Amino acid sequence: MKSSTSIAVAPTNDREGTRWELLRVWHLEAMECVIESPALASFARTSYISTPTCWRDLPPRQVATRIEHLLHAHYRIRAATLRTPEVDERMVPFAFDFEWTTRADIPATPGVRSDPWMFPYANRNPRLSEIASNELDARLQGARPGIESRCYRDAFEAFRVDEDDSWHIIDWRERASLFASRYEGKISHGL
Repeated sequence: MKSSTSIAVAPTNDREGTRWELLRVWHLEAMECVIESPALASFARTSYISTPTCWRDLPPRQVATRIEHLLHAHYRIRAATLRTPEVDERMVPFAFDFEWTTRADIPATPGVRSDPWMFPYANRNPRLSEIASNELDARLQGARPGIESRCYRDAFEAFRVDEDDSWHIIDWRERASLFASRYEGKISHGL
């Protein structure tokens, strides 16, 4: 299922001059029905957002706001897609962090700490902040594949933001062509 809308951002480069950046987004989720339970299970996902280069100039809070918008859309569509008459449970996001992906692999960096962005659901259980810090620290400290290693191959979700600031959730069958057209065979600014 595809979805599109516009996200207000700073003016972009002209069509010929646009280059693409790649955001790696780690997001944590739990089933809404157990989010308040002390024994809740959570899941860490890695998704990617292909953006125009102008996003690099945005302050982290503005980038985070855009990521929140995209993740909310993903979770809303996912819940609607998986809903059945018998099952109306849904996964909800409670935290995320992000980084700009580089062309080369990123080596492990023990000791680096994440400063997670928290969703309102995190307020429903005090354990969620601890889970978020531990999970996101582990991802930030571990080695990560870069664009040359095709880090996006195993993306949980993939988003495309175009020059006109419209965004699209990319179906898994279309991902290879998107990433090939934007990142393979050419070097993007800052990557």
